[in-house]
Amino acid sequence: MKKIGLYLKGELMTAYEPESIKEAFDDAIAAYEETGLFHEVKEINNTDGMNSFKFEYMGKETFKGVVCEANRRGESDLFDITNNINDIGYIYCKNDIDKFIENGIWQPLV
Repeated sequence: MKKIGLYLKGELMTAYEPESIKEAFDDAIAAYEETGLFHEVKEINNTDGMNSFKFEYMGKETFKGVVCEANRRGESDLFDITNNINDIGYIYCKNDIDKFIENGIWQPLV
């Protein structure tokens, strides 16, 4: 199951585990009461509003569970991807990353 995000004006503010959806809605209500701005709770299925995030690779068995970090290159749609097992880095575009997240190959970490 995908992670849940608390969004403000389309920007991801906080990520939650799927079983914490009630907490996400409670936080959305509290944030509205505090700021007067509506917050949205929805599944995280793309990188909109994210400049950096960590994720767990859920693809090939050999690398399953590897923790990776993605960092956006400035204002571009490119992300530098590094992992916790070697010094190799990769570059992916936003559209490819969104597809990996949507298909469950990459699971964003809270």
